[in-house]
Amino acid sequence: MHESDPYFLNQIKQSIGNDLFVSLDIIRKMVVFIDNFSRGELLRKFSPLVKPIGKFEVYEHQGALYINSKSYQRYNSYAHSVDAIDVEKFIDLYIQLTPLFDKAYQEIGYPAGSFTQTFDKAIELIINTPI
Repeated sequence: MHESDPYFLNQIKQSIGNDLFVSLDIIRKMVVFIDNFSRGELLRKFSPLVKPIGKFEVYEHQGALYINSKSYQRYNSYAHSVDAIDVEKFIDLYIQLTPLFDKAYQEIGYPAGSFTQTFDKAIELIINTPI
């Protein structure tokens, strides 16, 4: 599966034009991350994305904690990348790599089956999350 990393990165870079993904075990990390996310867990150590630059900062005002706006700005490149994705090309890439996603899904302990159901569940969770 390591062999797919350069291909995946090249395809993603053509779509979004930057280096937000880690360079090793991308598909395995995506599967573990999305599987956990689909159940409402966000485990950063399995993220297929590089860590945002800068520290997460908060400030206190009248006894309450607030997120510093600089902390939000750390995610601008991620938001711009998501916005830049060519959805048709992304779907084609996902379909092409589905056997690798399914294999990684089975490697983490699921019986022979499709990762797509878990991926769909994660997408549904995102769609249903209030802004």
